[in-house]
Amino acid sequence: MDGRNNSRSVLVTGASTGIGLATVKRLAGLGWNVLGTVRSESDAEALGHIDRCTPLMLEFDLDGRRSVTETTIDAIVPNVDRLVGSAGLAGLVNNAGIVVAGLFETLSVDDWRRQFEVNVFGAVELTRRLLPAMRRAVDPRVVMVGSISGRVGAPMLAPYCASKHALDGVAKSLRREFRSTGPRVTLIEPGAVTTPLWGKANDLADRIEAGLDDDQRRRYGTLIAAQREALADGERQGIEPDAVAELIEKTLTVSRPRARYLIGMDARAGGVLDRVLPDAGMELLGRLLAERGVRSTDQRR
Repeated sequence: MDGRNNSRSVLVTGASTGIGLATVKRLAGLGWNVLGTVRSESDAEALGHIDRCTPLMLEFDLDGRRSVTETTIDAIVPNVDRLVGSAGLAGLVNNAGIVVAGLFETLSVDDWRRQFEVNVFGAVELTRRLLPAMRRAVDPRVVMVGSISGRVGAPMLAPYCASKHALDGVAKSLRREFRSTGPRVTLIEPGAVTTPLWGKANDLADRIEAGLDDDQRRRYGTLIAAQREALADGERQGIEPDAVAELIEKTLTVSRPRARYLIGMDARAGGVLDRVLPDAGMELLGRLLAERGVRSTDQRR
């Protein structure tokens, strides 16, 4: 792929698996020139076999990991400029993300920093650095992949939920700030999605529980059992990544994209409840769901 191609170009971060990979395949199949950030040679090879797709291998960041952070963005931006050329970058899908999970009292400030470095600061810095390339394109779009968790919260996922809530504020602000200059910015808020990010829910709960002392196990045992069930339900009942990819494609192509889209029954229900229920009502609903999760776990033992 090079900048001489007349079709539109889009960059999708987190393209190795899940929503990112589904989006790459969908957009490439519709004729877009797609660039996708990947974390391994095998992921790069897999994307390279997709017609009209160019993988961008992430460099190692300061923590020795391959993820979209300020350190690795320095290498991404020149490659994007070279590949899209004078036609510019018509779309940026900020999809890359990680989950930092744990009980609040056991999480360090470094854990919180790591969560925000990838989910928030990476998306913010990449968008900022790619503005010149996007403004060379006709009607450029930015899609922020958030989560309904950013609105309703979830126990043991405070850093993740906070990072998605932050993306909401970023998307709202940029939409107004770029109103006359572009690009247009949209936030997508999925509910549970069957992606590797949420896979192995029991392993996640096991890791959290393994780091607790006896007192913490007594204090949080019921909560962990309920959240274990909630994560497993999300893995079983979540929507397919292809459904989110279809919505992302719509957001990049409709004449007047909305400020936000909810996708998934749980996301739409959470959005409605967040609007109509007071905080006390949301907390009561959370307790009822937690109790149901514990009963379900007990019944299977």
